[in-house]
Amino acid sequence: MKSAFFFLLSLLGLAWLTEWVLDFGLSQNFDFKSSAVASGKLRAEALFQGSSRVALMLNPVIFEQKTGLATYNLGLNGNSIEHQLALLHLWLQHNPKPKVLFLEISPEYLQQSNLGFYSFYFVRQLREPFFKEAVRRKNPELLRASYVPLLKYALYNHTLVPEALAGLGRWFQRGAGEDELKKGFSPSPFVRFDDTFDRFRSLNPDGFVAETDTGKLNGFGRYFRYANAQGLRVVAYEAPVLNEYLRLHRNRADQLPRLDSLCRAEGVPFLHLDTTGLGRDRRYFYNANHLNAEGTDRFSSRLAERLSAFIR
Repeated sequence: MKSAFFFLLSLLGLAWLTEWVLDFGLSQNFDFKSSAVASGKLRAEALFQGSSRVALMLNPVIFEQKTGLATYNLGLNGNSIEHQLALLHLWLQHNPKPKVLFLEISPEYLQQSNLGFYSFYFVRQLREPFFKEAVRRKNPELLRASYVPLLKYALYNHTLVPEALAGLGRWFQRGAGEDELKKGFSPSPFVRFDDTFDRFRSLNPDGFVAETDTGKLNGFGRYFRYANAQGLRVVAYEAPVLNEYLRLHRNRADQLPRLDSLCRAEGVPFLHLDTTGLGRDRRYFYNANHLNAEGTDRFSSRLAERLSAFIR
């Protein structure tokens, strides 16, 4: 009986030790956005947030060269405004406040299932009240799993374990992560315009109606109020979308004023950059919603010029 008890105790200790090693590895992987933010090593006078149209379409090096402001791209593919708020909170916990916070918004983001909250990004912060409550609302299973050694890694073993191992490898090599070197930018490898839009249009020749989730709209309001309460200067903008796609969005003219009204109510300037010259030309896109490398560089340069009034 005693030997069985010590055996179980040894297994528990091994599990705790393994989890500690994986947690440490995750903290060293700056390609994992939340780990880069929590490191406390980031500095940005201009901080950009949003989903893929920031992560893939804002080159911070170009923006920094044009404006003279240290710039970081905190965009993350597919993340919701709730996830962006959590990342912003994490940033302010560990890094200096930016001079200006730029948020990319669009009527598309008002759809209920369009973007997600990636709770596994905050597994190392689950003992902190802010993140504990956020994860409890979105993924209570992960919160319960965090009390059992290694179970959180078992739930997301295909994501978290490789990221943790990559961090351990980087720690042994004492090397910087790609994300660190690129200031958070994730350049797209795609160049040519693919056929997804043409197939989408053939299936929707009369266009489409995007339902508005008021919860998503309220989420943007919470984000703005939080940022304002932290004394941040916030500027919202909409990145270019292929104009052919915009013409298919039948209720866009109804949704856009709701974002305009919200921004005015919260004292946030909202720049409409979706109808720039880039949106008229497919050669700058790899699909209807995302610029390719050439389009991204052009847009980053033009964006710096358009936003210059807000960064003086």
